[in-house]
Amino acid sequence: MREFRQWVMILVGSVLCGLCSLSQARAVGLGPFFEYGRGIGVLEEFGDQDFDTNRYSIGFAVDTAVARDTLFNYRLNLGYSYRDQMFDTGGSDFESHGLTLNNMFGFGVYRTDRVRLWLGPSVRFNTDVLTDLPAGLDIVDLGIGGGLALGANVHTGSLGSVAFTFGYQYLYVASVVDDSEFDYDDTLDGRQHLISFNISYFFRLPGDQFGQ
Repeated sequence: MREFRQWVMILVGSVLCGLCSLSQARAVGLGPFFEYGRGIGVLEEFGDQDFDTNRYSIGFAVDTAVARDTLFNYRLNLGYSYRDQMFDTGGSDFESHGLTLNNMFGFGVYRTDRVRLWLGPSVRFNTDVLTDLPAGLDIVDLGIGGGLALGANVHTGSLGSVAFTFGYQYLYVASVVDDSEFDYDDTLDGRQHLISFNISYFFRLPGDQFGQ
C-alpha cells in the first residue's frame, strides 16, 4: 500500500496543477465524452491471476486550449465508468460501477485553424465497486497510474470541436476485500496495462480561437 499512497500523492499534485491551469486560462472548452478501454493485468492472489477488462465511461471533459494556437493544454476527464472483468482461470464475469478521473498534459505539435494535434503524459485514477456479490461480501477496486496520450481536435465551427484521443497507461491496482460473514478483510495488489479510445465534443468559449 506504500506504493499506492505514493501514486495518490502524485495524482493529487497533478490535479492541483491542472486546476491552477484552468483557473488561469482565458478560455476553455467544455463538453461530454465517451471512452472505451481494454485492459490486461495480473492480480497477486494465491499466485498470479491474469485478467482482462472492458471499461466503458461517459462523463464531462474540460480542456484549457482546444483550438488556441498555444503550445500547452491541460485536459480533465471526469465521469461514470462501467467495467466487466474476466479472470483467465474461468468463471463468471465480474461487473462493477465506479468513477474515472483522467488528467492529460498535452503539447500541441501541429496547430492550424482546422485541427490541433497534441501528445503528452497522463495520470489516471479509477475506483470500481463490484456488484452481484454474495451477501456480506464487499469488494472495491482501485487503480492509479500514468502513461501517454495522443489527441486530435477537429474544429467543426467557430465554437465547436470534435476530439479523438488514444492512450496507453500502466496502472497499479488494489482490490480491497471485506467479508463480514467470515470476518475476513484483505487488500490484493496487482498491475494492469490499459489502452483507451476517447471521443469528446467541446463547446468552446469565445476566447478559445486559433488566432487568440
